[in-house]
Amino acid sequence: LALEEVKFLQRQRERKSGIPAIPIAQPAAVVPKPSEKNEGDGEKEELVLQDTFAQETAVTVEDPN
Repeated sequence: LALEEVKFLQRQRERKSGIPAIPIAQPAAVVPKPSEKNEGDGEKEELVLQDTFAQETAVTVEDPN
């Protein structure tokens, strides 16, 4: 049962095509499809949310003096 759960969670975590971590130079003649652009916007929005959450939950070390 645990193995099935792990496989299920791994399938859920699979990366979807979006903005590549390392930008690849593409010729100017290549135009992205509208559907690809929408996926990229969603990815960017999620990254903004993650960054905001990280900032709000950051633990800072305060000077005891």
